[in-house]
Amino acid sequence: PGFGIAQDYVNQLMEVILNTITVWSYKDDPQHCGPKLLCSANNNIFSRGFLVPNILTYLSSMIISFSSDTHSPSRVMMAARRGRKGEDCHHLFPECKINL
Repeated sequence: PGFGIAQDYVNQLMEVILNTITVWSYKDDPQHCGPKLLCSANNNIFSRGFLVPNILTYLSSMIISFSSDTHSPSRVMMAARRGRKGEDCHHLFPECKINL
């Protein structure tokens, strides 16, 4: 037995933090892994039960989109938006072989 809702909340926060670190490290990858991973991080964001992890994912997406040196902010934000819409990120970015 775990700690119930508190454990779920902490798990989601940790997932957001780890995903953000991963996306940040690949944000300027030539195989477009940054946008793909950002798309994946935003996939099913609204199916999570807690508001704070969802807001953190959204805010980190905005920060990463404006900090990329190789991709325009609109392209990166579009990748995040497509993930939130539930589109298949692997199909959208086939040149990147990395998954979250």
